[in-house]
Amino acid sequence: MTLASILFDLSSHPEYLDILRKEISEVAEELGPMGEAGPETLQRQWLSKLEKMDSFIAESLRMNHPVLLPQGWLWKTFSSRTEPTSPKNTWISFPSVNIMMDPEFYPNPEVFDGLRNWQKRQGLDDAANKHLATQATPSQLSFGFGNRACPGRFFSVSGLKMVLTKILLEYDIKRAGTKDPYRKMVQFSFISMDAELLMRKVS
Repeated sequence: MTLASILFDLSSHPEYLDILRKEISEVAEELGPMGEAGPETLQRQWLSKLEKMDSFIAESLRMNHPVLLPQGWLWKTFSSRTEPTSPKNTWISFPSVNIMMDPEFYPNPEVFDGLRNWQKRQGLDDAANKHLATQATPSQLSFGFGNRACPGRFFSVSGLKMVLTKILLEYDIKRAGTKDPYRKMVQFSFISMDAELLMRKVS
């Protein structure tokens, strides 16, 4: 479902197609084609250099979070000086979408900016570990937060990058019509079964 969301976002914002293809070409020129870079370490380095693609994935996850209201049980009693005590086994939830659409954390949050995270990384001394799609922070909750953050997020994002690289190099993408492809049901957001995406093999 995440891959489908990213592809629909690419079709809605085609100006990013050439940007991402150029980045792929630059990495391939430096390290060789994807899958031919050599040892596993170099393969990871190959994917890590797709910084603009990483940013696009992060923005797509932010704008189209599949779980609107994450929920769970408290596994132990929670108490603080400023909040009422919540006993063990209390059912709780938090508004992840509202947080990721908060202008305090994301200027112009309603605007899709595929390079939002990439721009934040520019000029940072420790940019290699900042503003990544895999990060779980209080304002970036696509994969949860804290010790309960999704442990498979690194594998997931790496897989998305590999598939997107293949698709971008071999296919053109276009929306079929202007109908909103997303549907919301209770606390979930998903791609409608009626949504259509056009893909054409690049000659």
